[in-house]
Amino acid sequence: MDIGLTAFSFYLQMAFPQYRKLNDRAYYKIVSETEMFEMQKLGKRYVPIHLIAHTFVDRNLLSDLLNEDNGRYEVISEEEYESIRT
Repeated sequence: MDIGLTAFSFYLQMAFPQYRKLNDRAYYKIVSETEMFEMQKLGKRYVPIHLIAHTFVDRNLLSDLLNEDNGRYEVISEEEYESIRT
């Protein structure tokens, strides 16, 4: 079985955007299997980060986020993601 093709098929079935959070330190809006926006907590505010996955490490991060990495990342709603942006 071709693992790359299987993973690709999984992402084709997934609806985007997807939203995740890591504790209350980082919130993610995943817009595709290769692109995301992160709101990372720095002190009392959140810093926006835009990531387009060009490297293997970046692609693995996105894969972990989408697969919820054994409960490390929590699925959240769009409303929760947007609430920290204001």
